[in-house]
Amino acid sequence: STILSIYEKLLGLRFERVTGAEVWHEDVECYAVRSATCSSNQAGNDGEMFGHFYFDLYPRKGKYSRQCVYPLRPSYIFDTTTTTDV
Repeated sequence: STILSIYEKLLGLRFERVTGAEVWHEDVECYAVRSATCSSNQAGNDGEMFGHFYFDLYPRKGKYSRQCVYPLRPSYIFDTTTTTDV
């Protein structure tokens, strides 16, 4: 997606589509957000994982007809072993 590549360059991130992710409709796409620093993109290194987001872009019956953004599971990480819901 062109808009995603613009944000990748502006924010120094990498967005990777996650195939096989659990979604609520077949049109929904899940993306992983990773660091795009030069050192993170070397062979064998996927870059630091920051999180995921979902695109639900297409209209369908029963869905809001306007733009909306909802956090599905807001959380943060204290360290590499603990995730805490907010």
